[in-house]
Amino acid sequence: FNENTFNGWMQATAATTWAFRTDDGVPPTATYSPANGDTDIPIDENLVITFSEDIVLGAAGKRLVIYFNNGDAGANGNAMEIITLPSTKVSVSGSNPADPTHNNDIVTINPTMTFDFNAPGEYYVRIDAGFVEDETVGNDFAGINDNLTWRFGITDPTIPTLNVASLIPADNSTNQPQVLTGV
Repeated sequence: FNENTFNGWMQATAATTWAFRTDDGVPPTATYSPANGDTDIPIDENLVITFSEDIVLGAAGKRLVIYFNNGDAGANGNAMEIITLPSTKVSVSGSNPADPTHNNDIVTINPTMTFDFNAPGEYYVRIDAGFVEDETVGNDFAGINDNLTWRFGITDPTIPTLNVASLIPADNSTNQPQVLTGV
């Protein structure tokens, strides 16, 4: 590397190491858990976003909002919980087993609300652009600004029970006729 006119450039006079990072310029992409469109999510489920590269949380004031929609898919719903950065409800960890080269590629959101399985409808999540950014040069995650990208339904956690009014023949009865069919 030569600059013969010395216009404001200081020439290195000894062997040095020049270290720098490169970036592809592409903001991190994400996959969601629960997956978009899932309908059998437990009421106490955390929300998890796995990114394509290591990330850090964005600037203070960025928000993630969980909505409930009891109408048609994609209709506007009611905000059930608003999580604003910084927040103890949001943590960054890694590594994604599918790509162990990343150490900080997973965001876990632990809402304080309980998802309601009794209300017909679905939940959806909106996330501000820049809620997270890549760790290398700060490319913002684009966020989610619609009602269809990350939506899911909740399952009833109650274990079904069988209520029997009467049994025929009565439980523990004896001397009942045996019927063979298909012989």
